[in-house]
Amino acid sequence: MNWNPANWNVAEQQAAGRHVLSYIAGGVTVAAAWGLISTHDASGITDNVTMIWEGIEQVLKGVAGLCAILVPIYTSLRAAHTASPSEQVKAVVKNLSAPEITQAANAVADPTSRAKLINAVADMPEVRAIVVPQVVATRTESPKVVNTPAEASALPLAVAPKITTS
Repeated sequence: MNWNPANWNVAEQQAAGRHVLSYIAGGVTVAAAWGLISTHDASGITDNVTMIWEGIEQVLKGVAGLCAILVPIYTSLRAAHTASPSEQVKAVVKNLSAPEITQAANAVADPTSRAKLINAVADMPEVRAIVVPQVVATRTESPKVVNTPAEASALPLAVAPKITTS
């Protein structure tokens, strides 16, 4: 038995709603029979409870319709984010060793693109430092990109990310 209403299908939700409404109607009928409320008031209470339930159903349908619009928008934004060059580099580099990364960086002819590749690798939390020639180190923005192994060993294990506002 599934006790979580969030996991119910439409038929289960409607059955539960009808069950609650029938108990309310029964309670109103008993109250009218005992003379606690008039039959006119009992009819009004029953109608109002029914309207409330129908309103809840309409709200849920509206939320479902809104989700049908927002979910594809969210997934398209996530897809665009993962298709960005830096995210693709991070995904590829996670499975590469240091010599393979070096070969990949050397294969990039454009210095600007090479600097982007090196910055993307340096931004990965697993990377402590990247030792490159001075010419490349001056073109990169990451504090993890250094010129000598001595500079690399002086870096802390985790370099705080540089936050830029634009």
